[in-house]
Amino acid sequence: MSSSLPYHHQGSRHVNAPGGRHHRLMRAGESGIYTLSHGGRQLRLRPLVFWLVLGVLATMTAWTVTTVSYFAFREDVLTRLITRQAEMEFGYEDRIAELRSQVDRISSRQLLDQEQYEQQLEQILRRQSALESRANALSGLSDVTSSIRQPPGPG
Repeated sequence: MSSSLPYHHQGSRHVNAPGGRHHRLMRAGESGIYTLSHGGRQLRLRPLVFWLVLGVLATMTAWTVTTVSYFAFREDVLTRLITRQAEMEFGYEDRIAELRSQVDRISSRQLLDQEQYEQQLEQILRRQSALESRANALSGLSDVTSSIRQPPGPG
């Protein structure tokens, strides 16, 4: 029966994946090449590469589990991390409060400058209106003085 199957189906394993999909890991006959097949696509790996990938994945998994368990069971590490995070948060909040106070000072200074500017503008407008009224009064005087006859001069 095994002779009727093509060589790449001999010794194949089906692996169930999420969503009802099937992955097939096959070891091709005597050549020693591993074939990963999914959705009609195939990836062929040599044994050295296949075992190297599996070893790297196992090492990464062991490293992750070790790191997580270290952080989970070492209370002083967690305490230092939480304390550092809280210090950073308070530092940022202090900096934000300082910047807000600077913005408030600048805006109040700007408001004072604007009020002083408006007061100076008002004084200038009052002076201008006083000068205009004086100019009108003087032009009225020139009309009056032109209507008065001047005495004849020596001559």
